[in-house]
Amino acid sequence: RSDAAGLTTRSNEVEARTTNLPPAAVGLEPGADLDFTAATLSWSQSAVHDFASYRLYRDVVSTVTSGSTLVAELDDRDAVAFRDTELESGHTYYYRVYVVDDGVDPKAEQSGSNVVEVTTP
Repeated sequence: RSDAAGLTTRSNEVEARTTNLPPAAVGLEPGADLDFTAATLSWSQSAVHDFASYRLYRDVVSTVTSGSTLVAELDDRDAVAFRDTELESGHTYYYRVYVVDDGVDPKAEQSGSNVVEVTTP
């Protein structure tokens, strides 16, 4: 504000902090290039502004969580596929991709994709 003489004063300062919401989940595609000991998993690209990484998890049960086996962590937003070469023939595996952001709140860091089932011949 300024008065009639042109003198101004500053207002008080206000600080605000926004909530870091979990990033949107990506869509995991069915396994491709399947052989006896490997499968390629691919997913849609994340658009989260504070992207940190993709984490690909594998389990032998359909409830794949961030406590399952970590197959890969990819910190390149454009890296939307991974070939898992650690499989055994004649087994069924389940996969899920988590998008991780650089948020401070660990509960807000990641969100999981759909779960995909892969069975090796």
